[in-house]
Amino acid sequence: MAGNGQGACILGWGGYIPLRRFDVEELVRRREKKDRISYYRYGLWVEEKAVPGIDEDTITLGWEAAYNAVKRSGIDCKKIEAAFFGKESGPYAVGSSGLHVAAFFESCQHLEHVADLELACNSGMEALSICQKYVESGDISYGLAIGADISGGAEGDPLEILVGCGSGSFLIGRKDETKDPAAEIVDVVGNAGLEQDFWRREGQPNPTHFGETTKRAYMHRVLNSAYKMLKKHDLTLNHFRWITSHSPYAKLVEQTFRPLSVIQTFLHPEECTEKLQREMKENPDVVVKRAEEFSYLNKYFKKFVMRSLEILTLSEAERKEKIHPTLLSRWVGNSYAGNTPLNLVNILDMAAPGQDILAISYGSWAASLATWVRTLPGIEKKKTLAPSIRDFLERKKKLGWKDYYWLKIRRIREYLRMGRPPKRVVGEIKPIKSKKIKIQLCHGCKRVYFPAKDFCVDSKCPGFNNPSVLEAKLYPSRAVLVSFKKGCRIKSYNVYKENMAIITDTYPPYLTEGVELEAIVRKIDEEGDEGQVRYGIVYRVPLKTPVTSNSA
Repeated sequence: MAGNGQGACILGWGGYIPLRRFDVEELVRRREKKDRISYYRYGLWVEEKAVPGIDEDTITLGWEAAYNAVKRSGIDCKKIEAAFFGKESGPYAVGSSGLHVAAFFESCQHLEHVADLELACNSGMEALSICQKYVESGDISYGLAIGADISGGAEGDPLEILVGCGSGSFLIGRKDETKDPAAEIVDVVGNAGLEQDFWRREGQPNPTHFGETTKRAYMHRVLNSAYKMLKKHDLTLNHFRWITSHSPYAKLVEQTFRPLSVIQTFLHPEECTEKLQREMKENPDVVVKRAEEFSYLNKYFKKFVMRSLEILTLSEAERKEKIHPTLLSRWVGNSYAGNTPLNLVNILDMAAPGQDILAISYGSWAASLATWVRTLPGIEKKKTLAPSIRDFLERKKKLGWKDYYWLKIRRIREYLRMGRPPKRVVGEIKPIKSKKIKIQLCHGCKRVYFPAKDFCVDSKCPGFNNPSVLEAKLYPSRAVLVSFKKGCRIKSYNVYKENMAIITDTYPPYLTEGVELEAIVRKIDEEGDEGQVRYGIVYRVPLKTPVTSNSA
């Protein structure tokens, strides 16, 4: 049974959407027939999708969102005691993404609780719920919840057209111990059952699904979670100013809260005939009337259907006002475990104090969480402390087909298998007065360690028992670009050894000498298919919203 949520609040929130986008219209033209373009654009509400760069993965996406959440919270990283990372896929089958993100905040080294969560797309909001419970119990004061994914879809599968990538994160703390919380978590209610609609076997790169079964499972779990929440508190959907749900495609969420969908979900499939469905589609007002006339329904179940229609449905105008602005999959794609957290981050960017939010997550196989959040006065002053989702949507670089295919299908591993690094932008930088970030080079095995280590972790390397083989390098969190060169095939170890910097995410205004740069965490190496992924400090031109940091 869910707790009442009193005492747990959101201190900071943050999201991240990668720079690169690809038009769904072009992908449909390549994968399917041209006459299907209007179906995806207008039938499913999908226009473009976010595509990760060669140096981005689930861990770096999660760090970006967590970085923004920590900045908005104003909490010292040393006080964070738990980190939960919800994801559907990541760089490691065994190896914690949550620990990576926490370690990148160099002062966050002594967590009491950390875990990676896997419940398909539901796991990001499960991370928030677990943090809430730990905070309410008094076991921790502050916890970090992250939902992030780089979604997979096989070539030619409709999933390839619908999926994208992104992340959302929340720093949760106790209301009575914090100053100016952004929002309180009023309640979380769940609903789960074995639907077996969508899955990915161990070792397989892309998921498999049963198509229409997934849509039915989605509506069943989402509507049940919402019903349990509303019934528990004697409310209707109209009580909430903002409503969002996991969105495999944006149109599905809008459809879910129509009267017809509620009838189809809660009535037995044999009784919800094609004739009845056609009649209700032609005249939505007939839904309630016919529900009252269903002679086969027993008294209790008829009352349940009528109550469901009363509390779960919204008019077209209400859906347009409460739901439409919250859905990001139209421009980002389905970011799996990052989908609902990203939608909730988007709402917090827009919301005013005193507004109620209902965020309903869904994960195939299947489970759903309905999360009730109420904004507080402290939300206003925190909005400008980190980039908003609108900033990320406006900051984009459109890809052509060749670039998309190389990034999505081949990515960085092709170059690693050939024994040469990908092309990079490398530059000379001049520090701006700011925090120094330490990385470690091992001259024995030519590895780069971030966070920095006192010894090489490879016991076969001379640096394992010989600190003299290691060399520390300090990089500023802010810098000015002195000079740069594009198209350099140079290993990351050599870049840092020569006191140079890797530059990423170049976009208009393009790089020029004298531009200010910010330090971020990105993937810099992969040691083949079985070795480790290496992360390091790289630089990019900041977003228009300034971000200052004392923690990363």
